[in-house]
Amino acid sequence: MKILKTMICAAVLVAGLTTVSCNKKAPGKSFQEQVENSYRLIEEKDYDGIRQSLSSLYETYIAENDPLDSISRELRILRKQDQGIRLIYMDATSRYSRDDSRLAAVRSVMDSIDRENEKRAILIIQKYGWLTREDVGEDAAEALFLIVQHCADTKLQQDCLPKLKAAVEKDPSIAWQYAFLVDRTAMNLGKEQTYGTQKIIVDGIPYPAPIKDVDQLDARRAEMGLDAIWEELNDEYGSDWSLTKYKENIERINEVYRNYLQKRIN
Repeated sequence: MKILKTMICAAVLVAGLTTVSCNKKAPGKSFQEQVENSYRLIEEKDYDGIRQSLSSLYETYIAENDPLDSISRELRILRKQDQGIRLIYMDATSRYSRDDSRLAAVRSVMDSIDRENEKRAILIIQKYGWLTREDVGEDAAEALFLIVQHCADTKLQQDCLPKLKAAVEKDPSIAWQYAFLVDRTAMNLGKEQTYGTQKIIVDGIPYPAPIKDVDQLDARRAEMGLDAIWEELNDEYGSDWSLTKYKENIERINEVYRNYLQKRIN
């Protein structure tokens, strides 16, 4: 995406475009061939034809000059899948009991999508490194983060942490992503989380995964651009968590965490 930024950004803004047209180009027809065809249509004053050909010409130009364009498109699709199945899962958890086969079926589909997205993310990162919004746009860059965040491969998550940290140094607005990935990686390794972003829902109650140095938690969260932990939990889930309640319920929290880890292993 960076390659063409200075060349076509102004034209895109003027046109009000935010995405590339999905019109299909003729198989095997190069950008230069489409340019020649456009000249022919202009000479013939075939204005309907030229209008129809411009989207295909533009799409071909982007594809031939920007190697990350197709990756950006793909990641935006994967983002919708990642978030869409989680909307279904959230709804299913409110409809069905924990041992209901219908909830298990939704979870199975979500796990399958996560595994497939994980495979694709590994290949993308191996080839291009960690992609930022400067590379592929904000939605696609966030998609890559979400896929890694939700994958089961703790090695991939660990490998991506320094890459994401380097991206945060250039773009502090995505510090929250680093906080979430730090916590998810720790949680998947059976360790205490740092920023309190991970919770385990049991019977509608959001139990925070164990947090290290909990007294300094909100100060660490503020550095990452996150709201106060207890305020966020209570607003989002209608719960009544506080620092005092967390400390009073630490045994129950640890039990919930152990059960989560055991289920994850199985």
